[in-house]
Amino acid sequence: MLDDSLSLNPWLVAVGVNTVFLAMVWIAPKKLLTPAGIVHAWILGVLIWGTLNWPGYTVVGFYFLVGSGVTRIGMAQKEAAGIAEKRSGARGPENVW
Repeated sequence: MLDDSLSLNPWLVAVGVNTVFLAMVWIAPKKLLTPAGIVHAWILGVLIWGTLNWPGYTVVGFYFLVGSGVTRIGMAQKEAAGIAEKRSGARGPENVW
């Protein structure tokens, strides 16, 4: 009986977790996402958590963080050569999906 009361709907957890992350990303001084990218990432995050739960969410989150970090490696040289990601590496909706 106790287990039933502690099990939460994964979709409600997904909305809560992603809303907290959205707020953190929105106020962060270093932008990893554009405003539209944040909205799309929230939607994708809810879908991932709702369907794959925390293990799938962790994999996607790790992929995003590593990809964002790699984009910033040598940013000055990439910008000088004209091959840098646009928006200083901030991800938009086209990068989220």
